[in-house]
Amino acid sequence: MADEMDLREPYASESDRLPWLETVEPDEKEGPSIGRIVALVLLGLVVIAGVVFAAIRLQRPTASGDGQLIAAQEGDYKVRPDEPGGLKVEGEGDSAIATSAGKGAGNGAIDLRAVPEAPVASQRPPAATPAAGAAAKVATAAVPKASGRLVAAAPLTASRPAGPGSASGGS
Repeated sequence: MADEMDLREPYASESDRLPWLETVEPDEKEGPSIGRIVALVLLGLVVIAGVVFAAIRLQRPTASGDGQLIAAQEGDYKVRPDEPGGLKVEGEGDSAIATSAGKGAGNGAIDLRAVPEAPVASQRPPAATPAAGAAAKVATAAVPKASGRLVAAAPLTASRPAGPGSASGGS
């Protein structure tokens, strides 16, 4: 019987092989290796550092010229004008000078004796009537009716006395 069966001889066909009797091959690693991950991280850091370096270098102003001193013009650089006093424009500065002298036109004064404007009469919308079923769910509040027309008090005619510290400007 030993002559009939030679185990070292390869199988005649694939169908004669028994897979459960074959040796088990180790599974291949899944995913990239640690070395590849480290290399990609380092490459990313180099790219980011290059972008930052380029951005900083491009934002720096570049010097132009050869660094020579600019020579001053001959003669005096401060010269008296032909017409002292400068250019006169009609009406320029008149209101500022008059106001500082106390001779202002008076268009900024407030009239304390003026009568206030009449109030505008408004119409209130009619009150909404709640539905029969909704009355139990809604809270109502009584609002007093208007007692009449409001009248504004007359404006002050005398100046108010200065309070303590009003002119001191500090604490």
